[in-house]
Amino acid sequence: MISINKDTFLTEVIKQIKSKKAKSAVKAELEYHLDNSKTNWIEKGFSEQEAEEKTVGQMGNSIKLGIELNQLHSPWYIYLLKLNAVSFLYAIIIWFPIALMAHVYKVSRITGLNISTVNTSVNIIILVVLIVGTLFLFFITKRWLKRRKSNFWTIILWIPYWILLVTLSTIFSSPLINADDPGIGIGIIAFGAMIVFPVYILLINLVSYASNNKAQINK
Repeated sequence: MISINKDTFLTEVIKQIKSKKAKSAVKAELEYHLDNSKTNWIEKGFSEQEAEEKTVGQMGNSIKLGIELNQLHSPWYIYLLKLNAVSFLYAIIIWFPIALMAHVYKVSRITGLNISTVNTSVNIIILVVLIVGTLFLFFITKRWLKRRKSNFWTIILWIPYWILLVTLSTIFSSPLINADDPGIGIGIIAFGAMIVFPVYILLINLVSYASNNKAQINK
């Protein structure tokens, strides 16, 4: 049986981490846990070599662990890009349904479809987008952003992207004629959605954070 060495294990883990700043901190933390675990095994009557093998063995695959830690401790600029990308997706999730509902009369006029048919189709599309979008946002929040508390900044960061989308859609879309005016109802719906939306983002972040914590504990 090949002896598992603590130093070799640590070297392989650290090799997977790209952030120079994170390397030393991760190594110190891992070494601390390894030494504590090794001491516990020795106190149970195992030899030093056996204790080290058991300790390192419990940590799992060194390369896989290193890759996971690299994602958690990725350079700040990469994390910032991911955080803004997720915030932009949140902005799309709220902008798209509102924009679609605001243009139901225009779609009905252009396509010649009955307004009730257009409304039904729009409601189905919005439901699908919300379900698929929620699952996708949960997935990328869990995989991309990991267990960082700064993920909760997405609760605010979506707002400037939403403003950008509204501005661009106003500039590049043809103006609505009087017959296409959705009325005050769409404004009330949009206002209500803006109030509730931060809670929606908070819930996705909380579930993702809890899920990642549970996965870490079970390793």
